[in-house]
Formats: sequence, structure tokens, C-alpha cells
Amino acid sequence: MRWRPIGLLALAYFNTGEPEAAITLVEKALRLSPLDALRANWFGVAGLCSVTLHRDDQAVDWLRRSLAVSDKGPTVHIFLAGALGLIGNDAEARDELQRYLACQRPE
Repeated sequence: MRWRPIGLLALAYFNTGEPEAAITLVEKALRLSPLDALRANWFGVAGLCSVTLHRDDQAVDWLRRSLAVSDKGPTVHIFLAGALGLIGNDAEARDELQRYLACQRPE
């Protein structure tokens, strides 16, 4: 579990405005523990960092990887919708927005 602090440090780097360093740490954490239970979070952090760096295609890839691991939380859907919109994939962005909204509705 020595790799988890690396992922958490990546989040700290993102929050302090150093997205490039955060992506590097996410990649390191994923190399050290490719099946980590928190890897969906790390993919999501890398996706947000990529949007911040205007690497929107990469952001879509990271965010899709996050959802492939776990689609239990609605947050990644809205981030993916935004990234898809930025690359001009409006139809898919609307689909992701609908998934996000569906997660918000009480059962």
C-alpha cells in the first residue's frame, strides 16, 4: 500500500495547480499497483489534469478508463461530458450528461 500516498500526492498537486506533476504521479501509482482499488480515482484525477492542460483527447481517454473501472459515482460522467464537448463530440457529451442526471435522481 506504499503506492496510495503517491496517488494522494497527485491529487494534492492537481489542487495546487501542478497538473503535469499530478499526471506523472498518477502514472507512477498505476505502474506500482495496476489493480489498486482506487485506480478509478487516479484515472479521474489524470482526466481532470488533462482538461486543465487543454489535452482534451487525453482527458476523454483517462475519464473513460475511470468509468470502465467503476461507474458508481456521477462525478466522472459530468467531467467526461465536458471533455467530450470540448473535442466537439456533442452527441456523446449529451449522453454522458444524461447518465450524470440519471445518477442524481432519487430512486
